[in-house]
Amino acid sequence: MDRLNVVIPALLVWALLSIAPLTVSAAGKGMEADLTDFIRRTIETALDKNAFVCKGEVLCGTALMPSFYERRHFKPAWSDEGALLPRAKLFISSLAGAGEEGLQPRDYHFKQLNHLIPKHAKGDAANPGALAQLDLLLTDAFLMYAAHMIGGRVNPETVHAQWVLSPNKKDRDILGMLDTFLASSDPMSLLSSLPPPHEGYHLLREAFKRYEEMLDEGGWEAIPYGKALKKGDRSFRVDLLRRRLQITGDLTSGDGPVDEFGENVERAVKNFQARHGLEVDGIAGRETLTAMNVPAHSRVDQIRLNLERWRWLPREFENPHIRVNIADYSLAVVEDDYPVISMKVVVGRDYRRTPVFSDRIRYLVLNPYWTVPHSIAVKDILPKAKKDPGYLEKEHIRVFSGWDEDSPELDPNTVDWSALTRNNFRYRLRQDPGPHNALGRIKFMFPNKFNVYLHDTNNIALFKKTDRSLSSGCIRVEKPFDLAVYLLKNQPGWTPGLIDEIIAAGKTKTVVLSTPVAVHIKYWTAWVDETMTVHFRKDVYDRDVTLRKALDEPPPRPEAHLAGNSATRF
Repeated sequence: MDRLNVVIPALLVWALLSIAPLTVSAAGKGMEADLTDFIRRTIETALDKNAFVCKGEVLCGTALMPSFYERRHFKPAWSDEGALLPRAKLFISSLAGAGEEGLQPRDYHFKQLNHLIPKHAKGDAANPGALAQLDLLLTDAFLMYAAHMIGGRVNPETVHAQWVLSPNKKDRDILGMLDTFLASSDPMSLLSSLPPPHEGYHLLREAFKRYEEMLDEGGWEAIPYGKALKKGDRSFRVDLLRRRLQITGDLTSGDGPVDEFGENVERAVKNFQARHGLEVDGIAGRETLTAMNVPAHSRVDQIRLNLERWRWLPREFENPHIRVNIADYSLAVVEDDYPVISMKVVVGRDYRRTPVFSDRIRYLVLNPYWTVPHSIAVKDILPKAKKDPGYLEKEHIRVFSGWDEDSPELDPNTVDWSALTRNNFRYRLRQDPGPHNALGRIKFMFPNKFNVYLHDTNNIALFKKTDRSLSSGCIRVEKPFDLAVYLLKNQPGWTPGLIDEIIAAGKTKTVVLSTPVAVHIKYWTAWVDETMTVHFRKDVYDRDVTLRKALDEPPPRPEAHLAGNSATRF
């Protein structure tokens, strides 16, 4: 993001705010009628041509603008009898601060608006066409800015920049916001309400500001690689380490000479490691130094990407709800905006990535069977069955002739496994409940198109690993019993003792929740926790790379947007 280009126009806006009310020399009722007629004809012509460009800027909210202006009988929204309304200046001033939200003012006609306003202030463009240009640009800028603030600049389903606003329910709400903004005696309050209301967003925005300040002050110097640095070491690299830790607030007080690795430095290294999801051993080895050497501009950019991810979330979270952060390998049960249960999770491998989506847990299964998905059966289990004829029996996996419920069970010894391939494998495999079961003793179901759910595991050693992208896509939870007790706490009779008793008996039992609980599976690589600590994580699925490309996509150019169209230009 070109930060200088944001700051300089912002100064221009504030200079403009000090100018007397913006008027044009031909202001009056006659001009108002001409202006209304110009807006009407412009929109009608644009609808016929299916696109239009204003002063070299593509208007992206054209699916909504006709409805907006039609309701107003095509009267201008941002001026009155030739005089630009103060709220127009207020809105442009807010656009100057879009960079503080991780957005770019250029995406909202900011440069062109700043070019047009002085001309009107000087009376150089006292004609209906010139004022109509400004009115249409301001309306389009508001629609786009509001849409991006309340729903994201990038479409999370396609990971493409959202440049076209469709007349759906959310967009009709945006039109209502524009109406409210134009009629309100306190328009600033509406602008202030556009960002996500969640504390997590506001804390991350403050972190964005702090890290931008660090960047402006020069960021931090890379620490040369070498032997791992630990308590008791003395070298120039320790001096660099201390300075690096001081810049980000991990080290607040030193002990001993500047080139000595003392107890406070060890504590600071552990703090840094915890904030970055690394093994917390207080030793600055290669992995820790690699995280420290990520440049300041990359950390600023990482925060910016995660501000966008917050804009994808619902404006109000259900109470309670469950949040899974794939990049952090963690799950939290959130009640009254506070995590009441936290645990580690195992997520999908890079080639079997856990998807990002939201749903509701509707039922639990105690002592579940595991019906092996076809993809796992042919990729993982079939090769093992070919090598070891007794593998299926040892793993308590039954074989059925097909996927129908009444398909008969087969003796695995009667199947010629060596003749089977991915293309001709028609069998259904099902693992019996028990301690050997891959799903463990409990699974938490929220039926979805991805066939992803939460479940226990028979391999608890995985939770000791730092990198836990090790599953086939589903999410293995560290404390399934605690989660089950929480979800069933308000259902009569479902005590921890009863749950434990059913599990111990090995009986399969499905328990439908009287009130389904929302679960949000997300991917945050930067966030601020309830202690105001800034966390960063590796981009394990390279999703930051894809999002950055989409978020940095510039507004459509007239020649690309209008290819094949005979567009209205004015």
